[in-house]
Amino acid sequence: MAFFGAAPVGSLLVSVLADEIGAPIAVGLTGAACVVGSIWFALELPKVTAAMRPIYVERGLLKAGE
Repeated sequence: MAFFGAAPVGSLLVSVLADEIGAPIAVGLTGAACVVGSIWFALELPKVTAAMRPIYVERGLLKAGE
């Protein structure tokens, strides 16, 4: 769902950006934004895992000791 919703919006935004500053710079900036987003996600993942673990245990998806 995120892929199908984000791709058209992202394409629209990068096309506007490319029209203003040029395609190579627009692609570079959006690529850099993806890298930054990936790093941020990797840094936040332990917090998400800690918050979700009790829910998984409660629903029987994980055992309490895992």
